[in-house]
Amino acid sequence: MRRHLLLLVASRLAASTPLPAGAPEESELLSLVASGARGPPPAVCSNATARGSRPSCRHFRAPPPAAAALCASLVRSTYGSALWQRLDAALAKAPSPSVHVLSSCGAHALLENWLCSVAAANASRLAHVVVWAADACSLGALAAGWPGVAALDATAWFAGGPDLARATGPDDDAGAYARFSALKAFMPYAVARLDRDAVTHDADAVWRRDVVTYLQPRGPRGRRRRRARKDGLVLTHNSNSSRCPQQINGGFVYALARSPVARRALSAWFGACANVVTPNVRAPTARRPLGTAKIENQPFLEAAVKDALYDSGASSCGYGAGRYDVRVLDNALFQAGYVGASPAAVFFHANHRAGWRAKCLALRDAGALYVADCSGDGSPAALGACVAPGARHLADDDVARPRRKAAGTSLVGLAIMAAELAMLCGLVAAQL
Repeated sequence: MRRHLLLLVASRLAASTPLPAGAPEESELLSLVASGARGPPPAVCSNATARGSRPSCRHFRAPPPAAAALCASLVRSTYGSALWQRLDAALAKAPSPSVHVLSSCGAHALLENWLCSVAAANASRLAHVVVWAADACSLGALAAGWPGVAALDATAWFAGGPDLARATGPDDDAGAYARFSALKAFMPYAVARLDRDAVTHDADAVWRRDVVTYLQPRGPRGRRRRRARKDGLVLTHNSNSSRCPQQINGGFVYALARSPVARRALSAWFGACANVVTPNVRAPTARRPLGTAKIENQPFLEAAVKDALYDSGASSCGYGAGRYDVRVLDNALFQAGYVGASPAAVFFHANHRAGWRAKCLALRDAGALYVADCSGDGSPAALGACVAPGARHLADDDVARPRRKAAGTSLVGLAIMAAELAMLCGLVAAQL
């Protein structure tokens, strides 16, 4: 009941609050998701990214009308809940580049582990963080355990919509995963529209070193080096490919807002929302006779980047530390889960694993586990102190001096109420 009241008040205030500079009008964003869906490739196409060759050649299945209706509902939720205004307020407080991570109650242990790693790498970077919370549990746990970290209430994104079962499939937990996938594409797009540089990445990651310093290196006098200005879009990849940007991974995106390539790519990625929320995104081909029967957003990021390179007339895409319009980071420094881990890496992503325990064990084996152990379901109530990677992980009967108290039910409940009250106060203040 309290959540419905909050959304009702937010919608009333949003109707009279001006959109921040750079934010699209609702009609523009609805048009983007209506026209951005991808289907079969054009009659003549090429996988090349050089000028003069159209790269959109993926065999995507056209999404059903129900998927388009769902995406339209998601777009409207960002205006009805004043998400654009609240995001702008969060970005005004966060140093550049802001760092954005999406989390939920079920993923809170992974978020906790990542926040501990950021604090260990450079505690001042916590001021850059904006956590997009998918549910009230995540909001409350974050407020209780990390009160200094900015939280953005994104619950309206998950609060219903038309024809969910037909749009996302019967096995998708009422569309939650499809919505997660679409929101992960929306996040970097929204921040870029508000003209802010930002890093967006998954919660199942660890900073081994200061990622911001790596992305924005500075010279001996403290000035940012030119190389960082050349990059428009910086990504990681699933596996090496001879043709950039093949095999890029949507789990890490660094976008410079003023880069035409970045803006085009992020717009096209979210524009394919109807594809993103639909299973069987790839139609059958000779290599995949059955197509792909799952929801995923990464193929559409790859297609969007290829189109952006073509449309902007830029062909500068490469791997490693070079100067490119689109740069794919070296896997030795930004490591994916399938290649193992190295202490020399800057960033470790525990992808290619499903579920909290599998990801937790991968983090432990990589020497990147900052929470006490891999027991339980990863819920906030089971968490306690940050621990140093490589230290002995605590058994259930061990006693430790925690960094903070574990988030019990009553504490989380109070934190949820406080978070909702703070959101209401912020919305009211926006009117004054």
